[in-house]
Amino acid sequence: MLLRNLPPGRRRVGASLIRRLAVAFTGWCLCAPVQAGALGDSGARHHEPAAPYHRLVDTRGVPEQGPASVEPAGGRELHVSLADTVQLALDNNRDLSNARLGRILQRYSLEIAENEFRPRFALGTGAQRSGAPGTRPNDTAQLSTSALLRIPTGGQFALTWSGHHSGSSGGDPYSQSLSLTFSQPLLRGAGVEVATAGLRSARRAEQQNLLAFRDAVAAVISSVVRLYRAYGQAQRNVEVVERALARAREHYEINQLLVSTGRMAEQELVQNRAEIKQRELGIAAAMNALDAARLRLVDILDVDSDTRFVLTDALELDPEAIPPPADPDASLEIALAHRSDYRLARFAIEEAEQSLLLARDRRRWDLSLNTTLNFAGSAPGIGGTFRGLDAGDYFVGLNLSVPLGEVANAPSRLAHLNAAIELRRVRTGHANLRHAIEVAVRNAVRTVHASYQQILLAREARVLAEEKVEIERIKLASGISSNFEMISAEDALLAAHNQETDTVIGYLNSLTALDATLGTTLETWEIDVSRIEQAATGFEPEDGLPLR
Repeated sequence: MLLRNLPPGRRRVGASLIRRLAVAFTGWCLCAPVQAGALGDSGARHHEPAAPYHRLVDTRGVPEQGPASVEPAGGRELHVSLADTVQLALDNNRDLSNARLGRILQRYSLEIAENEFRPRFALGTGAQRSGAPGTRPNDTAQLSTSALLRIPTGGQFALTWSGHHSGSSGGDPYSQSLSLTFSQPLLRGAGVEVATAGLRSARRAEQQNLLAFRDAVAAVISSVVRLYRAYGQAQRNVEVVERALARAREHYEINQLLVSTGRMAEQELVQNRAEIKQRELGIAAAMNALDAARLRLVDILDVDSDTRFVLTDALELDPEAIPPPADPDASLEIALAHRSDYRLARFAIEEAEQSLLLARDRRRWDLSLNTTLNFAGSAPGIGGTFRGLDAGDYFVGLNLSVPLGEVANAPSRLAHLNAAIELRRVRTGHANLRHAIEVAVRNAVRTVHASYQQILLAREARVLAEEKVEIERIKLASGISSNFEMISAEDALLAAHNQETDTVIGYLNSLTALDATLGTTLETWEIDVSRIEQAATGFEPEDGLPLR
């Protein structure tokens, strides 16, 4: 009770002093009866010195060391901080490597879509020989080229040129023709919004793919951070159980001294042996959990399975490092600006609005303008064919197609209705998602603050449990406490240590979960997604065919 009112620093010093006084007092109490007995014997009998301390301890049935470690004895020892582990996962993780390969295909698909309003060229050539037996064969050759250009209004230009050579005796052997056509829809398919809908969809798809890749990177980071802390937590649990085993053996030795001096019944030692075995069992379980945590970390880092990790980042927190109060409203704005699912929902609304626009456009009449300008010339020589291109013919026309009747218009009306309903559904889903994000953000902020309060309470509980153990040691040495109460105090201290470790890990994981909820994992770890993305830009197919 006196220690509880002291500051933490003096409280630890006081507990250590009490423990030393208890050990000294116990030794004095044990040695006093032995010396008194020796002085009471006859003087003719030679008095032998008392046996040393370690000779008075009966260690039968108590192993000197705990169970052996289940971690690999060989293998590479890797000293890593949390930041090093994150970087190693980003470099080695196979799932992330597959995502990088997928980004190559997705970027190339966008390049193809961006070519929609760029000119396309084609070149064709051919040669043939024809004839009959006994006649002179006719050799012909042809060369043609074409260019096609779509414009954002929905129109299209086409330019075609062809040259022909014939080896027959009749007619001019050389001829060429040039044709220029232009078509422009005036109702259905007309307008920039309709004509560029496919390109806008491709660009939105690229943004969605990039957000999915960011989510994949963030998921790997969150996973490796939790696994790193889980491995550190498993190491801490092993240390706690080992200290508990050391205290149990020390307690057993003290009780053996009490038994040897007749101040405790020998049957009381059964509880101590059971406690030691229980602690050894706990070490075996903790070592098994440690190796399981190590293998999970090995798996996500894709390193050798016998790699042993040495964590250089401590899992302890500065008691003064109280997290700043987070404003739920400000956190919500951050989440709405960074969360991929909310941004994807916005893209879904844009896509649904575009689908409705196209469905409405398909219900219009099909009216288009078509123009053609043709030039042709032939001559005995190739140079003379160009003079024939001075004069040509042209064509200008309007084409109209109108669907008549319910049967002809029903499919377009159904598509229009589906698009309108889908837009309403997407907007409703967007509103539901916003509400769910708001709830999740407030819950994550609350969890962070609650987790920190649990750390403070667990730390105080652990300090009080340590004081209780020291007090029980003094009481046991004074004969006013029982062996059962001492073991119970040790159990409570072990549980307090584990609880403190769990609360620290829980608080750190709550910060990681808050980052995931806000969508700021990459910003917190200062990860450049473009650098990770470019790691596979030099990919080429195994068949050797170039992509460009």
